Amino acid sequence: MTDEILITRHAAERYIERVKPGIDVDQATRELRALMRLDSFRPEPPDWQTGETPGEDHRLYMEPCDGVALAVVGRTLKTVLTRAGTSPERARQRRARKAQRRASRRARRWKNNDKHGLARGRTDEWRQDV
Repeated sequence: MTDEILITRHAAERYIERVKPGIDVDQATRELRALMRLDSFRPEPPDWQTGETPGEDHRLYMEPCDGVALAVVGRTLKTVLTRAGTSPERARQRRARKAQRRASRRARRWKNNDKHGLARGRTDEWRQDV
């Protein structure tokens, strides 16, 4: 079955980035194919995978070696996950993006919930409406 699985360029690049820096995409593809022969796929993510998993239905996981997992959708190897995650710089960028999104959502909620002008200091008008 593993020979029938298509390995995406993204998966090979994530393998290079997260597991074996310095090799080329062809070598990464060969190594991924060899890793897929070591284990079988399961519907559950590895125990160390925390938080939300990337959102595709029918995802299967294989953990051919400690701390490295392969994620397959259908017959396509989509990405390579690692226990260590990504580089500290990418993790910092991701945290900054998430913080910005949270701040935007808070601002929208505040604006949408402020129908009576509470945020603008018009509390006396609101009390009269009650």
